[in-house]
Amino acid sequence: MDTNKLHSLIKQTVNEELLREGLTDLEILHNNVSSSTMVGKPWFRLIQSLESVIDEVKDFSTMYSSRIHGPLPNTHETSKKLGEIVRLLMEIKPTIISIDDIQKKDI
Repeated sequence: MDTNKLHSLIKQTVNEELLREGLTDLEILHNNVSSSTMVGKPWFRLIQSLESVIDEVKDFSTMYSSRIHGPLPNTHETSKKLGEIVRLLMEIKPTIISIDDIQKKDI
């Protein structure tokens, strides 16, 4: 195996591991957001739904049998897309916190 191919393989493996870690720790998206404000309630439901989808994809991958079910759907690509969603939510979170803080003052 040449150096470029090895470098590419290592990079891909590291990216996959970072993706797995990022998908399993969504608690950070809950931090500093109230679950009782108008923006906080749907935010919490969104994060909980995302956690459910991530768990289902992981569970599916472990329970899947190609002998019984046929070709494996591209769960790796789905995990990458879920990672993109998590990154987008991390970028949106500061705005959600700001709105949430204003709404807490109004309560």
